[in-house]
Amino acid sequence: MSRRNLGYSATDHARDTDPWRRKVAGMIRRMTVDLTDAVLWKLLGHTAVEERPRAEVYSGIGFYARPPAGVTAEVVVTNIGGADHPIVVASRDEETRAAIADLDEGETASFNDQTILLHKSDGTIEARSANGAAVALATRADLEALLSAISGAAVLAGDGGATFKTNLLAALAGWPVGTTVLKGE
Repeated sequence: MSRRNLGYSATDHARDTDPWRRKVAGMIRRMTVDLTDAVLWKLLGHTAVEERPRAEVYSGIGFYARPPAGVTAEVVVTNIGGADHPIVVASRDEETRAAIADLDEGETASFNDQTILLHKSDGTIEARSANGAAVALATRADLEALLSAISGAAVLAGDGGATFKTNLLAALAGWPVGTTVLKGE
């Protein structure tokens, strides 16, 4: 069946093959990541001949991610300044996302193939391994209550645990230290 039978006219053909239209259509492209390094990523695309441009990655401020080797990561590439200046403006690894980040409506995740930080729609935040289950963490108040309970423990006549209590309190001096990395409410 010819294009003429499908309502494809000479005007349609002239529009589709117009050099300016083809140039504009090629300015923003979807490509596949072949290889990454710190700044430039080698991409795979296909036109009349296979192309392998190296593109600089423009990610969000304060966030940068590189797909792991062996996954089929996709990118949106724009050629600002011509075909010699490809820039990656968006990227995704759908394979890892599907395996790690199964989100409900209103949720956000930052993840790689090993861990996920999940902002849930109920207001909680989970940090866990890819196949792990998040559990509630002790709060500072929980730990202070535990320290208070140990400090206030009654000691029976004689030794009755006084040595144990003294040693335990000495071991817990300055406790809890806490983490300087993970903080919460």
